[in-house]
Amino acid sequence: MRKLLTLVFFSLALLGFLMHTAEAARFGGGRSFGAQRSFSSFSRAAQPLPRYQAGARPRSSWAAPLAGLAMGGLLGYLMMGHGFGSGIFSWLLLLGLGFMLWNFIRSKLQPASQSASAYQTPRGRVFDAQPYFNQAAQQTSANSAPTYPAGFDSETFLRDAKLQFIRLQAAYDKQDLHDLREFTAPEVFAEIHLQLQERGTKENHTEVVSLNADLLDVSTERQMVLATVKFSGVIREDRAAASSFFEEAWHFRQDDRNKWIVAGVQQTQH
Repeated sequence: MRKLLTLVFFSLALLGFLMHTAEAARFGGGRSFGAQRSFSSFSRAAQPLPRYQAGARPRSSWAAPLAGLAMGGLLGYLMMGHGFGSGIFSWLLLLGLGFMLWNFIRSKLQPASQSASAYQTPRGRVFDAQPYFNQAAQQTSANSAPTYPAGFDSETFLRDAKLQFIRLQAAYDKQDLHDLREFTAPEVFAEIHLQLQERGTKENHTEVVSLNADLLDVSTERQMVLATVKFSGVIREDRAAASSFFEEAWHFRQDDRNKWIVAGVQQTQH
């Protein structure tokens, strides 16, 4: 019986460790940081997205391993004779823990596997955004014409935004601080720089298989022009892993040189 409990303890600890290390490798690590905006306040009709509060911090990446260690510690405490029964109660407890573990793994891994299978591409091209761009253009024409600031060209902006997305992924892989600083706001660069320091010399590989860019909003706030783009598509974040679907919003703003820089990244789904 003690061998079985020891196996359960190490399984829970290993699960927590895997959840900690399975962090997204793309630019920003799949986190929300920098400027955050309320999607419900956008004047342009778009796909409804969850509301995020300004300054919201991402969930700590240590939550999963700590939870696993805490559960393992509890089992170890009970196993050493501090209140753990025997017989049918022990088996019921183990069955309950196994059921909870199965539901946790299924809820975490099933959406990713479904998305990956639904968005697989046979060609494996690094950039194949034209079909998605055509679809976005058709949806835009069906909606009422949005009001943009004077001189704003939405088609040119979206094209440049997608190129910037690709370039920042490559700069993030290579730890190219010059490019990262050139195309991001100071607060975003500080977050990315910290992520690179945490990564150290570990190799990072990001392949954008397909990319879609949907312009959600363009507005002027506090004499600054802000634009929000929802990026979605298929990305491969590990050479040995299958590609998977992603979706997140990037907030751009014009700097003193009238150049668009990334002011924030906001996750739209979990």
